Amino acid sequence: MNMVRPELPAEECSDFDSNCDIIWAKVTTSANEIALVGAFYREPKSKSDALDELNKSL
Repeated sequence: MNMVRPELPAEECSDFDSNCDIIWAKVTTSANEIALVGAFYREPKSKSDALDELNKSL
């Protein structure tokens, strides 16, 4: 388990992985609420396939 901040434990969530540069994390708040946070990178000259993969992940 990683920490986003000391009061926000987070763990990588691979359930939403797809064939693109994306990472998801499940963050648990102090009120035991869960938030999914994702980061996606698309090279400027890449084909639209990356966006299709992003759509699959979402």
